[in-house]
Amino acid sequence: MLSTIQDLAHIQKLNNRFINQIQAHPSKTYSVRIGWPGGTRTCTVNYFPNYHFWMFSEINHDHPSRPKYLHALCSAEPHQNQAVSAPCQINFPMASKSQVAGAFAADENSQIYILHIGNIHGYTQTSFWQNFRGQKINALHAGKVKTYALVGLLGKPDLMTQVADFVKEIERMKQQKA
Repeated sequence: MLSTIQDLAHIQKLNNRFINQIQAHPSKTYSVRIGWPGGTRTCTVNYFPNYHFWMFSEINHDHPSRPKYLHALCSAEPHQNQAVSAPCQINFPMASKSQVAGAFAADENSQIYILHIGNIHGYTQTSFWQNFRGQKINALHAGKVKTYALVGLLGKPDLMTQVADFVKEIERMKQQKA
């Protein structure tokens, strides 16, 4: 069974591997205004035309007691200086008190899985799992078995396709809810 990774130094290394693997692909860079709860922020995003999604990554301290590695994603190609929203986030903890939906997990062969707990705006856990069409996977987290959505496998050549599919599935669910 998979086990989530709790060691913060290991999470930092895996987060860096995740960013590096994504950014190794050809991309276009845009300066955009991303809408966040409570305002907007001008950011640089990387759009990956071969996979039809953009990603913005940062170390986020909006809540100083709960810092996180933030990854905002969207499948729509942005335009320079455009206001955009990020319907999908895959965030990883920087502190033990971080409240995030993303996780890394490892199997018995040390393959790293990128997971999402299913906390997205507009959905309860029950309704998320009733509507999610992607792959579900169980992992041991803090001594309990939890169900996660599989985002992708770190280090595998099809990670970009897996991430793009996950982003599109979250967008489909949010459109369905609208």
